[in-house]
Amino acid sequence: MPEALVSHKLGYLLAQQRSAAAAIAEELKDVSSRKGFAEAFCASVLGHIWDIKVRSKQRSWNLPDPPVDHGVLDAEIRDLAADTALLAAQLDFATSGFFLGTIYTALLPARVRTEWGVYYTPPPLVERLLSNVTNAGLDWTKARVIDPACGGAAFLAPAAVRMWRALSRTTLTPKGILDHISANLSGVEIDAFAAWMSQALTELRLLDLMVASSRRLRTIVRVGDALQSLVAESPVYDLVVGNPPYGKVQLSQGMKEHYGRSVYGHANLYGLFTDLALRITASLGIVAFVTPTSFLSGQYFKALRSILATESPPLTLDFVHQRDGVFEDVLQETVLVTFRKSRRGSSATKISTIDADRANGGVKVTSVTRFAIAQLGERPWLLPRNARQHDVLRGAMGMKSRLAHYGLAVATGQLVWNRHKDQLRSTPSARSLPLIWAESILPDGSFRFRALRANHKPYFELRSGQGYLVTAKECLLIQRTTAKEQHRRIICAILPNEFIQKNGAGVVVENHLNIVKQAEGLLPAAPLRAVCALLNSQAVDQVFRCISGSVAVSAYELNALPLPDPEQITQLDRLLQDSHTNGQEAEDFIAHLYGVR
Repeated sequence: MPEALVSHKLGYLLAQQRSAAAAIAEELKDVSSRKGFAEAFCASVLGHIWDIKVRSKQRSWNLPDPPVDHGVLDAEIRDLAADTALLAAQLDFATSGFFLGTIYTALLPARVRTEWGVYYTPPPLVERLLSNVTNAGLDWTKARVIDPACGGAAFLAPAAVRMWRALSRTTLTPKGILDHISANLSGVEIDAFAAWMSQALTELRLLDLMVASSRRLRTIVRVGDALQSLVAESPVYDLVVGNPPYGKVQLSQGMKEHYGRSVYGHANLYGLFTDLALRITASLGIVAFVTPTSFLSGQYFKALRSILATESPPLTLDFVHQRDGVFEDVLQETVLVTFRKSRRGSSATKISTIDADRANGGVKVTSVTRFAIAQLGERPWLLPRNARQHDVLRGAMGMKSRLAHYGLAVATGQLVWNRHKDQLRSTPSARSLPLIWAESILPDGSFRFRALRANHKPYFELRSGQGYLVTAKECLLIQRTTAKEQHRRIICAILPNEFIQKNGAGVVVENHLNIVKQAEGLLPAAPLRAVCALLNSQAVDQVFRCISGSVAVSAYELNALPLPDPEQITQLDRLLQDSHTNGQEAEDFIAHLYGVR
């Protein structure tokens, strides 16, 4: 049977084993019990893999005891762990390590996984990022390398292999190579069990080198919070690499003092790790991370963008084309990024997209363009993900107008409905107003008053002092949550005056909608009909996709959209007034404004 088919079958069987273990874990409602089960089960699996691999080399090296209680596993579960290990041991080290990591995360309580931002990187993405590092000129024979969040050794073990291969072309003996790796490769991990697992998996990857050296790899992984333990270190590393944890975090006063320069509003773990990496990387060193794309455009990352543009503009950006199916339970757009620590800047960033090559177990890389980023500073970095976006973006980058130049401002719908459940009504009354939900904005850009989903009701009973919830003038409504797989990311409709007047005092807009309305004290608003057509156009959709990589359609990103001059919007409005104009003619007009077609 071909190797690819064997690997696919083993992967399928391992996925079944993971599901069986996860079903057992689901029955444990206590967080500490479930975490203990996850650790004990994975420790048992890894212990069996260790015995299989090490004994095959006629060595009697013992795996250090894990920081877990094996007593939580009964005989049946230990058998499941042993069977899982027999399957995993037939895969290559990288893939079996990745499967073990996904089993661990599948068994962890959701709260723990979210708090620590635990997601393991598939081996093909690891190899692609490390290849980008090599192409950037890193000398693996001399480099000091650290992964500051190394759980599962997804990067630590492959980096060790790259060092080994490079050093094999020197005069060093196997013992000398092993000593060099021990001295120049390190990892930090906040989870004691994941740290133990990382050390063991790295040793397994270096098993043949250890056999040739007749000795073990020294401990290269330490337990700790890298954000606190490494921040005072001198900038000595030639490569900081990894998949840092994701998720919002509350900062202590001490952490604010350390990382305040890169935080605006809410702090995100991976943003803090990026700041840390820049601090501990030597001049001309490289930072290589797998992260969400939100740092490229999100409001909360604008301080970090300013630092990156000044100190370390990206060398490469590889956008992962698939939003799902890459990481377990991650639905954000993901990017592989390399930075070089240098205030001299970079002339252009190489942008590519990568897709899974399932037939060959790797990735397919499509080069998109080179793009100058350093000049953008803290502003959202509009970056193309494909050739079509590159074409429309060339026109957009020359546009100086934004929604504010149209006399318009974006706000979020005022009602957080689950805070006012007792005021929702199924039928109208003298004190109620229509409640506008996101489903009232249809994909074709039309408005239809409706409340279709569970717990959604069409009316809201207003109380004294809640006038701030009322929208009383014609405006645009835009869905705040859309997916990249949808035909359009911006789904916009006019909330017409006729509907508002029909219902007297106004309407209440729920906060899964953005409201685009005339700004106080600014220019007269541009014709809403023309602005709606513009925002719903294919050209603007492509521009928005160059900004947003998450499911959120934020006011910040909408306000950052490059738009045609107000005079051109007036021309568009005249075109739309013509009864003979069809939708395609309006699309063509807008596309022409952006320099395409």
